[in-house]
Amino acid sequence: MRNFLTPKGSTTATPHSTETIFKTDFTGLPLFFWGTLLTLCGLAMYLGGILFSVTRLILGLGEQFRSWNMTILWYSGVPSTAGIILGALDLALLLPTKRRSRLRKELSPVVEKQVVVALTAYNDAPSIGQAVADFRNHPRVSRVIVVDNNSSDETFNIAQREGARVVTETRPG
Repeated sequence: MRNFLTPKGSTTATPHSTETIFKTDFTGLPLFFWGTLLTLCGLAMYLGGILFSVTRLILGLGEQFRSWNMTILWYSGVPSTAGIILGALDLALLLPTKRRSRLRKELSPVVEKQVVVALTAYNDAPSIGQAVADFRNHPRVSRVIVVDNNSSDETFNIAQREGARVVTETRPG
């Protein structure tokens, strides 16, 4: 698991000294996640305070329980407010940086430039043999798969004879 609090750093060397320059990268911090959890905790505290209030009123408990109830309700706003601030901070400040950093990443080059061709066929005996042969002769095609949709003619046998891997699908469509 990645430690989100460890800054990414780079070392630059000069002929006379070696110094480390740290650039803190906060784009990996899951602030929106933690903000959502804090907001949910605050809402749970608030709902617990409401249930406590209803119970207190039904049972006719004294002034001490009323002050506890007010304290629970009042302090339920702390995690809710902190969660909303964290979520807004992530959306307003860090989201654009996260999006830009993802756009800058280059895709790795495709090493194996081969494709697999899948053909569907239903009573295509006159044309399936030539289609399979054409695809198999292409230099970038590594395999041809023919999905025979329960044909009643020789589609299965012709495709197999031409070198395709044939799979039979018994349900029409």
